[in-house]
Amino acid sequence: MPEIIKLAGVSKVFVSEKGHEVLAVDNVNITVNESEFVCLLGPSGSGKSTILRMLAGLTPATTGKVEVLGQEVRAPRSEGSMVLQDYSLLPWRSVVENVAFGLELRRVPKEERLRIAHEMVEMVGLAEFAHASPYELSGGMQQRAAIARALATSPRILYMDEPFGALDAFTRRQMQQELLSLWLKDKKTVVFVTHSVEEAVYLATRIIVMSARPGRVIADFPVDIPYPRRSSDVAFGKMVDDLMHMLMELAYER
Repeated sequence: MPEIIKLAGVSKVFVSEKGHEVLAVDNVNITVNESEFVCLLGPSGSGKSTILRMLAGLTPATTGKVEVLGQEVRAPRSEGSMVLQDYSLLPWRSVVENVAFGLELRRVPKEERLRIAHEMVEMVGLAEFAHASPYELSGGMQQRAAIARALATSPRILYMDEPFGALDAFTRRQMQQELLSLWLKDKKTVVFVTHSVEEAVYLATRIIVMSARPGRVIADFPVDIPYPRRSSDVAFGKMVDDLMHMLMELAYER
């Protein structure tokens, strides 16, 4: 598969309100090939979300280069869509109107964008709630709507920042299964941020482990367990245990 994402020597420094510099990400080198499902795994404060925001063009790198599809990222680009933990649905719009919002920003004619939005809403199982308001939906349903909105623009890349972190355990697993089902259909490239070891092993074709701040890549390896994965499988449990051991060692080194 061709390389689609590249971070070369990337560091990010934030300046606090008091003028103090905080090194969030330090000399990160990552490549992602097309159709991979890559999980960025690490503790809170390891720079995972910062990396995602740099890839999506929402914040610039301080040093190094961020490239997507061979072009340096300097602003948000049309080939990527982002899904956040807080859903970010517009409360005054219906589900289908929220899903159509990105198409509206791209000046897609109304009839066409609503057709696409209805297709996406049906695909994520929300057809009977197409005209409902976000407050009428459960958390899992709102996240389905957010994923439908991200998919409506036909992105080549999905950037997902702990999208299931606020859900209960049952709904979280249900959403993981639905996301995998969607991914297996068209194999869009996914970069998925999580601090859950089990979630990373359940979803990813590849896991990149980040250290605590400043975030550095400490491990990068494929997940060769075939889909569908079960937490009761020996290989699944061993990988979870190995990753937990790695993260615990990092915690004690601090």
